[in-house]
Amino acid sequence: MDLTRSHASFTCTSLTLIEALTDEETSDAAVAELTRIYWPAVYSFLRKSGYDREHASELTQAFFVHKVYEGDFFGGFDKERGRLRSLILRSVKNFVIDSHRRAGRTQQVMAQKYQLSPQDESWPPSDTAECVFDRRWAIAQLTESLQRCEEYFHESGRENHWHIFSTRVLQPAMYCSTPPPLNQLATELGFKDAACAAAAVQLVKRRVSVFLREIVNDSVPNPNEAQSELDSILSILKM
Repeated sequence: MDLTRSHASFTCTSLTLIEALTDEETSDAAVAELTRIYWPAVYSFLRKSGYDREHASELTQAFFVHKVYEGDFFGGFDKERGRLRSLILRSVKNFVIDSHRRAGRTQQVMAQKYQLSPQDESWPPSDTAECVFDRRWAIAQLTESLQRCEEYFHESGRENHWHIFSTRVLQPAMYCSTPPPLNQLATELGFKDAACAAAAVQLVKRRVSVFLREIVNDSVPNPNEAQSELDSILSILKM
């Protein structure tokens, strides 16, 4: 498995990344990718738990350094029964308790090596830290599915399908703006008419859903729990 190529997350699942941690040749790249995906959820959980930005950032760095980079964090992950989301949340809670007991030192290794930075913070005051973690987790899963989907349409020579989806759906959702008319986009992006443009948008939406299901299934290897996890993610994302 070549984790050094660009866009490694498009083909490397969470489980294959976890397996790559045990390989000396791929461990650094696997740590970088796992950290990139799950950093926002851990950091947001700590912020909502009451830590200021600097302390939350330090604790997040220390968690990935000690538990993932230097430790055997995923050694106890049961691929047949465990939920990766539950494992990480439980481990972060235990790590915080241990860090208070140790009065431990924090390290800047991850921030320097992988150029990590604090994430945007937006949540209702009534949210619990666990809710914030779950929301960030859900966003991470959706982000991965969107990245895979963009790569999929570019590789298949249908860049305009992705562009019309991004312009019609993603950008208005991100910036709370009004979507451009379909007939306008059809003309600009080379679709026959508004109906064909609408069909392209729906095709990309379905493909995003396919990738999201794959990603969720990968983080919950037990088929009996996968649908429940997907339903939870969709509920959080209001999809």
